[in-house]
Amino acid sequence: MSYQKARERQSRQENYNTSELGNVTSSGKEINAIGVGEYREVPLIAPFGIRWNPPSGASVQLVKNWNMGSNIVAVGTIVDEEVPPGEVELYSMGGAKIRLKNNGDVVINELVVITKEGDITTPGSANIGESLSVGKNANVSGAVTASDFIRR
Repeated sequence: MSYQKARERQSRQENYNTSELGNVTSSGKEINAIGVGEYREVPLIAPFGIRWNPPSGASVQLVKNWNMGSNIVAVGTIVDEEVPPGEVELYSMGGAKIRLKNNGDVVINELVVITKEGDITTPGSANIGESLSVGKNANVSGAVTASDFIRR
């Protein structure tokens, strides 16, 4: 880009915001939002591997996308809960959560922990569908109930 074109673009940017906070009015693959103006069919931008769809009423950051002309894109929502630096949490409106922790653990819904070594712990009971296979050892604390029969 030439110096003159860069200066022209910079002068246009000084006349209005290139980023603003807006509220989602309609969700989907593209959203509608109200900020300084009303924006329709706003693309959602996210890192690779993450899909998101902010619900109506959510606040989103709207950014002017200079490479696409006068288009606005939505790049994120307001973070309402803090996670430790370096950790990532995926969550849904229904309350489901998956947190990738700095120590390598994966925590699901704040209950099930899968360590980087592969150990799985849960504070409650675990319901296993058809079968359960145990490698070498099974350590059990508490009662063991077999409702059918045990095979060898």
